[in-house]
Amino acid sequence: MKKLLFLLLACSLCSLFAISAWADTLELKDGRLVEGQYMGGTQQTLRFQSDNKIVVYSVKDVLALTFSSTVSSLPGSPVRAPQTEAATPSTPTPKPKELVLTPGTPISVSLLDTIDINHNKPEDWFTGVLTKSVVVDGKVLIPKDTKVNGQVVRVQQDRSGATLAIELKELEMNRKIVPITTKPYIVQVKAETLIGTNSLKMIARPRTLQIPYRTIVNFELAKPLKFGK
Repeated sequence: MKKLLFLLLACSLCSLFAISAWADTLELKDGRLVEGQYMGGTQQTLRFQSDNKIVVYSVKDVLALTFSSTVSSLPGSPVRAPQTEAATPSTPTPKPKELVLTPGTPISVSLLDTIDINHNKPEDWFTGVLTKSVVVDGKVLIPKDTKVNGQVVRVQQDRSGATLAIELKELEMNRKIVPITTKPYIVQVKAETLIGTNSLKMIARPRTLQIPYRTIVNFELAKPLKFGK
């Protein structure tokens, strides 16, 4: 009877020793080796028991997991930890090419208002439409019939004659206002000398000066105008 109890105790000790000897091994990417027991996991994490504590490790920090217990595969057979699928880097969306209208670019406009030296003053607004598209590198930047807004910038009448000057200020594109700066378009009429002597001069001043409705005015861009951002 005593011999039987001794044999049972010896077998129990051997089993306990075998279980501890065949512990699972967790190899981390920082070089650490952790002995214990694999307790399950997901695609992102795994749970590992060591020193009576369960620690959760991120899969991305694990190099290998070796199962050595009797309930798993053969001792020493390394099993790689499940890896999450690396995200495929997305191709950056190319930025649209910036196109620029340079100073001096012609902009042909048909006026939709009559501008008269006797009725208009500086800062009065007028409207018009483009008579043809403005194209750069084969791309239409400002389509034909685009509406434009401009202002009278000079109204002058004196003994030398009469002057009217106008500029474009805005484009109306895609329901948005695009600021624009052009060189002034100037029309002038000089006063006429009817009689002239050293002591007496008779001068006929112009009584009217107009830029009529539907006049085609060729403006020139004064500052760069950027498109494409």
